[in-house]
Amino acid sequence: MSVASGMQMVDPLFQRILVRECQSRKIPVIFDEVFIGFRHLQTAPSAELLCCQPDISCFAKLITGGIIPLTTTLASDAVFKAFVGDSKLKALLHGHSYSAHAMGCMAAVKSIKWFKDCTTNVNLVDLVCQISLHPAVHRVVALGTLCAIELQAEGSNVG
Repeated sequence: MSVASGMQMVDPLFQRILVRECQSRKIPVIFDEVFIGFRHLQTAPSAELLCCQPDISCFAKLITGGIIPLTTTLASDAVFKAFVGDSKLKALLHGHSYSAHAMGCMAAVKSIKWFKDCTTNVNLVDLVCQISLHPAVHRVVALGTLCAIELQAEGSNVG
């Protein structure tokens, strides 16, 4: 019996093709950037990595480096205009619990500046190398601040 767990890395080319196919069929594309947005994968945001624009992007967590809650949702002009009108029946009555507060915005400014500076974590490469050499480690995948470690496991150690 095989046990699969953890995060699966998906080829950006596959994602780009999937986005373009959805858009060609007029299917709205939403990027959930809550986990990976704002330099988590060394790009800002995933649209830059995939070279395509979603209709809606949702950001949180990494916007402030995880220091304080802050969220935001961005939408294309077409999505935004679909909800513009005089009637509240047409409006998108939605807001985040943690949006546009001064402390979160200040933390975001500092965090984004920090993530854009690739010299901030110069020891990260050394750390990944040290981890990958451990006998209990099968594989290490690191991209930006994301690090996935696959452990050697057999028999009763699996899981």
